[in-house]
Amino acid sequence: MKEDMRLTAETALTQFWSKHPESQRVLQAWYKVFKSCAATDLNELKKTFATADYVPRSTRYLMSAAMNIE
Repeated sequence: MKEDMRLTAETALTQFWSKHPESQRVLQAWYKVFKSCAATDLNELKKTFATADYVPRSTRYLMSAAMNIE
């Protein structure tokens, strides 16, 4: 599943937090969790990202949930 997972490039995240510096810590933490996630299917992914949903050809994770990362 990892090879099928697509994510906005880290550079896009960097560009976003350069405009919104208050988001940098949370987005970096979320990205670190995402990169280390070894899920092989949607059920496993939901163990880490409960709000992930199947969308044809992609899985979407609601970034707003990342705001809960300490």
